Amino acid sequence: MWARVPVIAFADSGGAPEAIEDDAGVVVPHLDVSAMAGAVLALAADPTRRDILGSRGREKFKERYTADRFVTSLFASLRGSGIPLPQIDASPRSMHVSAGGAR
Repeated sequence: MWARVPVIAFADSGGAPEAIEDDAGVVVPHLDVSAMAGAVLALAADPTRRDILGSRGREKFKERYTADRFVTSLFASLRGSGIPLPQIDASPRSMHVSAGGAR
């Protein structure tokens, strides 16, 4: 997705279909190799569709899978677990992590 290349994924296969949805790639029936081959050939023959799906995938990646979002989500999951969490200054100029668990 980051590379602006459309993703082709099998349905019911571990999260890829949910990540790409229909506007950032192609989802084919689970383990239907003929459908997968057809999707590859269709995208190979349609550079405009490839570019559109690839660009949408890149935008989804930038919105959903940044380091800031990952860290925020991880800390939200860990809060209340009793695990001491470091304090993080996530300002654009400083990515400083201090020891000494904050909660």
